[in-house]
Amino acid sequence: MQVSRQTLMIWVRKGLLPEPVRMNLGRRGTSSEWPSFTIQLALFVKSALDRRLSFQSVARTVKPLLERDREWVTRELEGGKTLESLIAETTTNTK
Repeated sequence: MQVSRQTLMIWVRKGLLPEPVRMNLGRRGTSSEWPSFTIQLALFVKSALDRRLSFQSVARTVKPLLERDREWVTRELEGGKTLESLIAETTTNTK
């Protein structure tokens, strides 16, 4: 996937990806820790945007998933659910 750090941060600001946890490393600078499902979600977002869906449409789709606890999302994915099924499940549960 050819996506720059700048693009990822734009997607975070637009509500398409979760905010990373930033850690101060003292004189060595800072580090960002992303949830383990971020790569899968970024691939989903890139695919949707490549299909010419709007940022707003994609954000509405992923927002219910991003509002869930990160550890819950990770457990569900590790348990065999797909990202798409979790998105569908969380979107259905909010309607």
